[in-house]
Amino acid sequence: MSETQLFMDWINVDKGGIHGTLDPERISDEGWRIIERNKKIWGLHADLSGHGMKSRRVPHGVRITIEKARKSGPWLQLDRAWEEKIHFVTVIHEDGKYRCWYGVEFPRPREAGNGSGQDSDKEQRVDFDRSGLCYAESEDG
Repeated sequence: MSETQLFMDWINVDKGGIHGTLDPERISDEGWRIIERNKKIWGLHADLSGHGMKSRRVPHGVRITIEKARKSGPWLQLDRAWEEKIHFVTVIHEDGKYRCWYGVEFPRPREAGNGSGQDSDKEQRVDFDRSGLCYAESEDG
């Protein structure tokens, strides 16, 4: 039984590859020395299953489908004082919950205090000048 996995991009999908294989009958003495030296240096092991190329970790059973786009209004609102901009939103529906990961840009620091160490009547803000990753979840989206 296979498990269906939903992914939004290809970043974590291993595309597989090919590697060379060697026929022990066709390797010279110098070739064996090179194989042994590389094994000691990089911990590599020669595939001695025949002369040629072999595929490895090639994905199978992957099906790409396109979901029909639906236009909607904004559904993720800025509702925290430390959120200035929202970007890179990913939402999945899993186990009856909507799980959302999104990037935020923290507000730029505003002028705070009068430099004397005393509070002024200007708004005091935490000095955040960077972005962060946030997580939210709900049952109704």
